Amino acid sequence: MKGRVLIVDDEPGIRSSFGFLLRMEGLETHEADGCESALLALEEAGEGGFDLVLADILLRGPSGIELLERAKEIRPLLPVVMVTGEPSVDTAAAALRHGAFDYVTKPVERETLLRVAARALEHGALLRSEACLRRELRTREENIRALLNATTESALLMTREGIVIYANRVAAERIGLPLDEMPGLRAEDMGLASDVLARRKDKAEEAFALGRPVRFRDERLGRVYLNSYYPVLGEEGSAERLAIFAQDITRLTNLEERLRERRGPAGMIGVAPAMQQVYERIEQLGEVDSSVLLAGESGTGKELAAAAIHAASGRSGGPLVKVNCAALADSLLDAELFGHVRGAFTGAVRDRVGRIEAAAGGTLFLDEIGDIPLRTQQKLLRFLENREYERVGDSRTLEADVRVVAATNADLPAKVARGEFREDLYYRLKVMVVRMPSLRERAEDIPALAEHFALEFAQAFGKDISGPDPAALRVLQAHSWPGNVRELRHALEHACILCPGGEIGAEHLPRDLLSPRAPTRPATGAGEDERRELLDALERTNWNKSQAARLLGISRGSLYNRLRAHGIA
Repeated sequence: MKGRVLIVDDEPGIRSSFGFLLRMEGLETHEADGCESALLALEEAGEGGFDLVLADILLRGPSGIELLERAKEIRPLLPVVMVTGEPSVDTAAAALRHGAFDYVTKPVERETLLRVAARALEHGALLRSEACLRRELRTREENIRALLNATTESALLMTREGIVIYANRVAAERIGLPLDEMPGLRAEDMGLASDVLARRKDKAEEAFALGRPVRFRDERLGRVYLNSYYPVLGEEGSAERLAIFAQDITRLTNLEERLRERRGPAGMIGVAPAMQQVYERIEQLGEVDSSVLLAGESGTGKELAAAAIHAASGRSGGPLVKVNCAALADSLLDAELFGHVRGAFTGAVRDRVGRIEAAAGGTLFLDEIGDIPLRTQQKLLRFLENREYERVGDSRTLEADVRVVAATNADLPAKVARGEFREDLYYRLKVMVVRMPSLRERAEDIPALAEHFALEFAQAFGKDISGPDPAALRVLQAHSWPGNVRELRHALEHACILCPGGEIGAEHLPRDLLSPRAPTRPATGAGEDERRELLDALERTNWNKSQAARLLGISRGSLYNRLRAHGIA
């Protein structure tokens, strides 16, 4: 046995005898010679100080019955066993009536004392465990009610039988009843159509059966709602209650419909002539298996275009494997692309499949192709020519049926002229070039893109945001967007964090968009475009190169390479 026992008796010999027997069983004991000293010990020990009180009924001064009554006031769940030298029905009844767990009679036999003490300790532990669970459940329900009140959605707490326990004001207004009349309301009394009611009952049972949230949409009276059913514990510790949230997503649904009309292949968005040319080229590339080079500034959607080319091709059933060449150290790029065998270099503890082999039967997308070292360029050229390669550390020649789509925002002809990029690889890659237009060249797509990102983040943040208002749109369309679509997406994420709901205002946009900016000069060449883009990103981040790299969506190493190439310190 384990626990602490308070022994109360005015005879030292009896206290000592009981203490010896209990300590022999592993219990810790504390002694008191009367009612007042026992109560003082209980108060000083506090909650959880003692697990059992063993008290004589006949004490000098206040009796053991009085001690029992006052002890129950201090520790209601503490079991008390009374000891009496007068074994009568009246004595036992008085002790039990005042809350004693049991009583034993003198002379107390060892087996009797230990048996009753063990039962009392077990009973006390169960009482404390149950009380702890009830406190936890009460706290949980209070937290749930606070959550229901805090949300702007319609929210109900209901029993498994479909009876309302608690409702917030939004739910009461939507149902059309005073808030104080909501508790006790049955689901059948909420004016729902029979098919809607049946579906909701099925979803509730599904949530209880799965033990996790269930979400679904329904339409009522021309409105669209996203319902979320969360099973919660009831007083018995099982999932017998349901927290129900209903979010009106009518505006978001309408926005989705509008955006669906403006989508191109693989979810690309835009109706500008420059984008229509991209869509046409992607459709043409789906019918052939040639290598493709995607060119354009950072953030123009080259990765999305690569996915669209893959999806439009006969390889769509195979894998699309992506490699960001600038994010990998030169020493690791070969092993990452071609794979390696065990022992090829320090740390190569087992054979590893490269990205080329992983892309067999599908498409390999090489982003930032302009940043790969010359050694890797030579190996990649060989693979493009005859689909053959070797793993690092292996002499065996392997083959892979892979289509390569590469992307760059660098001026590859300039790199070729400087000897930084192989001319034969450049011409092998540019069998077909798709130029991704900058956002400056497709300003008419900014509203649709802004609405798309607003919808994306509204759903992610659980907000009812319909998109930018006219003032915010004017700010967005006046900006030059050196980071292109990626920068626009970040701006809308910022705005959706600040916007509480409804339309996004200009005040929710990043501050740097509200500052007047010099108009972007007409492009005079890809190299000059990139130089201006780099300088603009550095100026916007106060020449913090880490922040500038994040703004441009490239690695720091890639940024430093481009700065050196353009002679920018």
